[in-house]
Amino acid sequence: MIAFALGALIGDIKRFANPKKLVKYVGLNPAFDHSGQGQWTGGIGGHGRKDLRCLLIEGAQAILRCSSTPLAKWGKRLLARKGQTNLVVASMARRLTVAVWYLMMGRWTSLEESMRD
Repeated sequence: MIAFALGALIGDIKRFANPKKLVKYVGLNPAFDHSGQGQWTGGIGGHGRKDLRCLLIEGAQAILRCSSTPLAKWGKRLLARKGQTNLVVASMARRLTVAVWYLMMGRWTSLEESMRD
């Protein structure tokens, strides 16, 4: 169901020149403010397609909870290091969004290869 919704809501993937543009469209880009003297970073931008963002967050939560895939293993390592489930789920959803971009562009590489960094 998530795959169908992604295909239907994203539409023509060629309108996104790179994965970062799709991540920003979905609203999973990191939030920051570097104006003036006060600077902060944290969370996600939250602007964009809330419906897509919710689907990807739900998918990432399910993967983290019930899976032993490379993405789940990466997420569990990150959770052990950071200790914040919401941060890990957002990071996993961001990685899923990048993987969707590559898949829809026809340049798919396995998730194992993208988990190497």
